[in-house]
Amino acid sequence: MVGVGFAKLASMNKRMTWPEETVERLKAAQEEGRLKQQFRMKDVRDVFPACPSWVLKDHYLGNPEGRSVWFIRHGPGLYSIAPNS
Repeated sequence: MVGVGFAKLASMNKRMTWPEETVERLKAAQEEGRLKQQFRMKDVRDVFPACPSWVLKDHYLGNPEGRSVWFIRHGPGLYSIAPNS
């Protein structure tokens, strides 16, 4: 089932960054009912095993490094996809 999201990504012409690829795969998993709106890293690994663990913790709203925002952090280890992602 992981390949379904990948097929969607493979059809895109631009090269994606890890955060972009992660967001697209997670959106696809949510559309397919395989991922809840709020999720933990374990849930992400269930649908996207190759996802690097730093993507969630480095790209949430309010991250101390001021990196791009792809996720909203709802509590320790609990995230959702940011609306503008």
